[in-house]
Amino acid sequence: MNRSVRLAAVPLFAGVPDDVLARWEAASALVSHPAGRWIVAHGEDGTDVYALVSGTARAMTFGADREVILADLRAGAIFGEMSAIDGRPRSASVIAVSDVELMKIPAAVFLAAVHESPAVCDRVLALLVGRVRALDERVHEFANYSVGDRVRAELLRLSRPLPGSRGEALVEPVTHAEIAARIGTHREAVTRELRAVEKAGLLVKRSGRLVIADVPGLAESLRRA
Repeated sequence: MNRSVRLAAVPLFAGVPDDVLARWEAASALVSHPAGRWIVAHGEDGTDVYALVSGTARAMTFGADREVILADLRAGAIFGEMSAIDGRPRSASVIAVSDVELMKIPAAVFLAAVHESPAVCDRVLALLVGRVRALDERVHEFANYSVGDRVRAELLRLSRPLPGSRGEALVEPVTHAEIAARIGTHREAVTRELRAVEKAGLLVKRSGRLVIADVPGLAESLRRA
C-alpha cells in the first residue's frame, strides 16, 4: 500500500484528489510505534498532527492518584490538532495500545490542508465540536450523576446493538479498572455498581461478555437521575 492510499483512508481526507494528498504527504512522515509506547505526552511542546493508519491508541491524562481515559482511538482517527491550531502544549497524553502506524503531519501542512480544502475544514470543525460536546456531556455527568449513574452512562457509550435482538446491546470488552478510569472513580466502586445493574436485570453475562438486557430501561434510569 503506498502512502497516498494510507492517507486517503483517513476519513478527514476523504475525497481529496490524489495529487493534493501526494503534495501533503511529501512533507509528512510515516512512523511506527510498538504497543506501550507513548506517542505524545501531556504538557510537552509539539504541534505535529497524527493520523492513525493502523492499530489502536488511547488518549489519557493523569490525576493525583489515578489515570483518566479520555478516548480510545482506532484506525482513521486523528489527534494533536489542537496544538497545531493554537501552538500550545499537548492537552493529553496518547499511548499505543497495540502496534501502530501513523502519518505524522507537520502543523503547517495540516493548516494548509484546512485552508485549501473546504471539506477538510468542515470535518475538522465537526471533530472539534464533537470533542466539545463529549466534554460537555462528561461535565454534566460529574456534576449531576452519582457513581452508579456514571457507570450506567458508560455502559451505554460502550455498547453496540445486538443483531437480531430487541433492546439488547453488546458491551465492548473492558476491565472494571478501565471503566473507573473513564468516569473518575475506583475499580471497587465500578464492581459494586455493575453488580447492582445485574441484580436489577439490566445487565447479563453471556459467553464471558457483558450484554445490556434492556437498553431502553437502562437509558430511562439515567433520565430519572
